[in-house]
Amino acid sequence: MIKETKTKENRTDLALNFGPKLRTRIGQWNVRTMIDPGTLNTVENEMKRYKLEILGISETRWNGSGEFKTQHGNTFIYSGFTDEDSARRRGVGILLSPSSRKGLMDWKPISERIIMVRLRNKVRNITIKKQDIKIILGDFNAKVGSDNEGVELVMGRYGAGTRNDNGSRLIEFCGMNELVIGGTIFPHKNCHKLTWTSPDGQTQNQIDHILMCKKWRSSLLDTRSKTGADCGSDHNLVIAEVRLKIATIKSFYGQRQKFYDVEKLKEKDTARDFNLELRNRFQTLDRETDETVENRWGKLKKIIKDTSEQKLGYKTKTKKPWISSETNTKIEERRQLKKIRDNAKTGDQKTKANKDYYDRHREVKRSFRNDKRKWAENLAKEAQKAANTGNIKELYNTTKQLANKQFRSKKPIKDKNGNALYNDKEQIKRWQEYFKELFEKNSDENLRENETDVPGDARISCDPPTKSEICKAVKEMKNGKSPGIDHIPAEVLKCNPDTTSDILFELFKQIWETEEFPEDWKKGLLIKLPKKGDLSQCQNWRGITLLSIPSKVLMRVILNRIKTVIDTKLRREQHGFRAERSCTDLINTLRIIVEQSTEYQTHLFLTFVDFERAFDSVSREAMWKALKDFGVPRKIINLIKSMYNGYKCQVLHEGQLSDPFNVEIGTRQGCLLSPLIFLLVLDRIMTKVTKIKRGIQWGLMNRLEDIDFADDICLLSQNLNDMKNKIEDLRKESAKAGLKINVKKTKRMDINCRGNEDIMLDGEIIEKVES
Repeated sequence: MIKETKTKENRTDLALNFGPKLRTRIGQWNVRTMIDPGTLNTVENEMKRYKLEILGISETRWNGSGEFKTQHGNTFIYSGFTDEDSARRRGVGILLSPSSRKGLMDWKPISERIIMVRLRNKVRNITIKKQDIKIILGDFNAKVGSDNEGVELVMGRYGAGTRNDNGSRLIEFCGMNELVIGGTIFPHKNCHKLTWTSPDGQTQNQIDHILMCKKWRSSLLDTRSKTGADCGSDHNLVIAEVRLKIATIKSFYGQRQKFYDVEKLKEKDTARDFNLELRNRFQTLDRETDETVENRWGKLKKIIKDTSEQKLGYKTKTKKPWISSETNTKIEERRQLKKIRDNAKTGDQKTKANKDYYDRHREVKRSFRNDKRKWAENLAKEAQKAANTGNIKELYNTTKQLANKQFRSKKPIKDKNGNALYNDKEQIKRWQEYFKELFEKNSDENLRENETDVPGDARISCDPPTKSEICKAVKEMKNGKSPGIDHIPAEVLKCNPDTTSDILFELFKQIWETEEFPEDWKKGLLIKLPKKGDLSQCQNWRGITLLSIPSKVLMRVILNRIKTVIDTKLRREQHGFRAERSCTDLINTLRIIVEQSTEYQTHLFLTFVDFERAFDSVSREAMWKALKDFGVPRKIINLIKSMYNGYKCQVLHEGQLSDPFNVEIGTRQGCLLSPLIFLLVLDRIMTKVTKIKRGIQWGLMNRLEDIDFADDICLLSQNLNDMKNKIEDLRKESAKAGLKINVKKTKRMDINCRGNEDIMLDGEIIEKVES
């Protein structure tokens, strides 16, 4: 909200934002429908041709409401019937150019007939609030005529047609709300006033209007209809030119992340030049004897990023148009036929021209459908080719395009009280609030670490990383992974692993000795991914964290040192994240167990356990205790602890970052050590649960208590009471480590059992399934 004042500074703002050279074009168009393929593309092309910043659209026939970015880079905000399965009727929307989108403050879908958008201007915001500049766009089906006697403050003398009932209502509405009807103020030819043509081409009226608040009437420079604009609608585009400028709202949490064009590194010459430039910069780097870890990392990060920017540049998105040149030719021919119809002098000429226009319009629609089908068929071929060659990333991206998920509209999220939030700033704060509460400690730790030293396994080295270890770790990093907050991708480090190991060696050595990490390495970017259910609820989104790639190199060095030793100590029942073990093996084992139980008519009770947010809720104390129990040396535990101490995350929302918040529980998402650490905690839990033998006979001397794939556990028993006791023991031991069983997702299956006795957990019945 900006209040009007009479200060010199305010008068300067008025001059800057309402000068004669500042023009913004705003449009209104009833497009009849946007269901047909290609309509949105055609409307955007016309918007660009007429240099519009804002375009109000009527009769979209889209249900629901949302906001999304189009292929042309514009932003479309729409509102329709709340029931997305209802008949496709009505619907309104507003199309914003990229520059106007930067000034978007908030928006609100009122109904299938009304949508409100609030835009920033340095002097006044553009909206429907009392203090701001009000501009209303729409098809009012109202003929106001040219007689303005008694309503001079509402309309001018240059309207068209004869006033009807809706016209009288519109004039009354404008009078009550201090609005003026733009299309009646400026003298134009009739063809620049009329906004609608009947299907037979014989009747034309002025029924679409742009209204503006009376106080800012002087900033309205012109309003006219454009007969040259064409999208297959019987309505003309109406344009208003206003003396104001949409202001850019400064990003309050940072700029949109840009990615280096690492594909260039596949070219030998580029890779050679990149490596040479990076090595030269590193050799000329100023080195200080008493340099802190943070300062050293800052210098290294700068030379890596500067070299990447200079030699690689930034990735630009290339979009393949799916509309063929033949279709574009037909669209242009349709536009010319519309021009002929509008210029026809006699009734017969209009009838013929009208028929030719609609014949060509039907051809355009058929051509759009054919182009869309060919586009889908080509994508399907690309997906099949990617599947045949094992290119999973390409397969995923192509399938996503086919499913049209890249244009998923952004729905408003709700706060704790169920109120919809349309403002980006409010949404970012809500996301921060939600994830902060998710990662806060909600109770006292059940496990307290024993500070007495436990001897580490002698096979695990505690010496600082060597260059050969760093080089090996760099080579093992995966390509195609999004970088963390430092924007350094793995491909840049892998361009020449020897050079990278030279650059990182002294830094890693200093970190190892001081047990201190750069701040970048202790920050994560939290990305939101949709799950099933109502996406306006934050709990129906999953958060994944992006970490610094150079920090992952050091974690890879540590993992390579400890994983082989630890793997020999893990329970044989655990198959998750272990070499030469797979989930398929477990499924086959379980199938054999069920088949044998059926064949020999023995009782078999299975319970498939699911933990709530397993990796994100495990106790840190349980993690440190498990590492010590498995013989990880104190030095390495201290390094891991240091990485976790002060660990923060920032939510990335619409290219902007939230304020950082502490992550106090769970493993670090995206960290290479997290899967192994979680397995250690779970191994300790299951060792205690299975101390009492309550499983099934497995060979002559052994019993099989469970089979596990990471946090997905299947408990086995031949006795119902044994199963009840085992589940209860698992609940108790898991709670000590901060884990909680999700009763709703936990299922049980009974084989060769006729009883109907329930198994209870936390006062809830575990659902029984047949298969």
